[in-house]
Amino acid sequence: MQSQLTYTSPAERPHHLPALQQLLNAAEHYFRHQARHNQSSNLRRQLTLLQQLHQHTVLLLPAAPEAAAPQDSRIVALRQFYLATEQEINSPAALAQLRLQLNKQLQWQKKLLRSQQLGPCHTVLLHFTASLQMAADQLALRLHH
Repeated sequence: MQSQLTYTSPAERPHHLPALQQLLNAAEHYFRHQARHNQSSNLRRQLTLLQQLHQHTVLLLPAAPEAAAPQDSRIVALRQFYLATEQEINSPAALAQLRLQLNKQLQWQKKLLRSQQLGPCHTVLLHFTASLQMAADQLALRLHH
């Protein structure tokens, strides 16, 4: 599927786009892995939804250049969680850790949205952030039951 957003010049491309795409790709891979290996059908559905949200958003964003993404410590930590965590989510502690990760990701995305440096990507990230917030809230409800 081809991205629906395009830029007429490199200067128009948001500088956070490569970092955002790297984060979304890492999260999509993580959630796909977790959904495949989770024994709980309810949690597996939630993990699949999270995987699909990240995958769909990557497809909607314009292709980022292969150049190194600008990195700050928050985005590095967020991405590293998804890349390094292979432990299955099968305990309340692991679920709580995932919920904390999603909260951090949402905080970073909301800050990025407030920065107004996303150009045409703003609407895509706005919708993704709202959907991710709802999915994270559903996961939080699971922690309390």
